[in-house]
Amino acid sequence: MKISQLAQEYLNKLHQKCFSELSNILRERIPVTLENLLALDTLQQTKTTCISIAARMCKDRLKQWIGSHMTVNIFLKDFEKELHKMWIHENKKLVEEKTVFALPSDGRTVDHYEHSLSAFHVLENIKILSVDILERSHHVNRDVVTHIVIETYRTLTSRCDVNDVITVCICNSLLELALLLITHRPDIMYADNLTSNFTKVWQWYSTFKNDLFSDILSPKNVTLINQCKDHERVWKDFARFVAFLIHENVLICDKFETQCTAFFRKEWEEGVLKNVCYCIKHFVEFHKENGGDFTKFIMLLDFLADSFIDI
Repeated sequence: MKISQLAQEYLNKLHQKCFSELSNILRERIPVTLENLLALDTLQQTKTTCISIAARMCKDRLKQWIGSHMTVNIFLKDFEKELHKMWIHENKKLVEEKTVFALPSDGRTVDHYEHSLSAFHVLENIKILSVDILERSHHVNRDVVTHIVIETYRTLTSRCDVNDVITVCICNSLLELALLLITHRPDIMYADNLTSNFTKVWQWYSTFKNDLFSDILSPKNVTLINQCKDHERVWKDFARFVAFLIHENVLICDKFETQCTAFFRKEWEEGVLKNVCYCIKHFVEFHKENGGDFTKFIMLLDFLADSFIDI
């Protein structure tokens, strides 16, 4: 049965109840009231007529009032209020009792370990550490950096409420953190196997995505690295970092070669071109030491030597 039909049924019953109660009240009060108002010598027939008229007028007034104030809409409005209250109560109860919302990325099944840091706290820790590196790099503690990177990996692999979008955000933030360390605190980045802890996260990420380092030579990254006053040192460290990523199969060599080629198709300041050429030269050396195929990059260096003779 529809809600409106149910409300109408109960409204009709209420109307009947009201008129029934009114009849009982009129039967008791109208004769007594008119007896006191009418003259003593009023005929009984006249009294009966007056009682009948007064009763009919009262019923008409009641019917008019009920028609104006006791409608189906009022019942439905009250019903909706009660339903809304019940819905809020049930939802509140559900929120309190429900299990952790699991959203496995790309259909992966991940066990949930609630004692791991949430994705929000991981991103917040990375942000705070990044600001510390920029504003007071000499105060940055190596153990803190290591702890944050390890906690990041634990969050990504042991919580089921981290979806793909959050994962990409975390991994990108971690890449920016690595570049900040290379630029401002290389002593931390290349100490105690910290680079391996970074790549452990990215290796896990690259098992289902492969575009995290698709723009590692982006203008933003180049500008960030170029902020370091010791250009030779920072670009050499960056070259070592890229060679390590390729060696660990986190970055695909052919894609990096494509990025290098695309980089020189854009307009850059002479100083930036010089630094990137210096970086590629040392990258070839590191890549060769790691047992990689450096042929394509030798050809690129020959091309750069012919194209940028002044540099």
